[in-house]
Amino acid sequence: MIAANKIKKACEQKLDISFRSGAELNGWCEINGVKACRVTVSKGNKDVARKTFRRIAEGLYLSDAELLLFSSCKLSGNDIRKMIIERKPILPS
Repeated sequence: MIAANKIKKACEQKLDISFRSGAELNGWCEINGVKACRVTVSKGNKDVARKTFRRIAEGLYLSDAELLLFSSCKLSGNDIRKMIIERKPILPS
C-alpha cells in the first residue's frame, strides 16, 4: 500500500486540510466554506493497512485507485474537490 505520512502530506498540501493531533490525525476538507468530508489518518511512517486505506478513501468519497493516484501526486486538489462535489450532492457548487 502506501505510507500514512504520504497520504497526510497530500491531504495537507492539495486539499488544505489541517489535522488535529490525538491518537489518530483527524481533519476536515472544506469546500466553499462547508465541511465536506472528514478524514482520519494514522500516525507514523508505516504502510497503511488495506481496511484503513479503504476508510480514508471512503472519507474523501474516492475509490481506492483514486486515493492511490491522489497520494502519489497524479491527481490535483482541484480534481479531488470536483469529485467530492459530484459525489456528495448536498454541497453548494
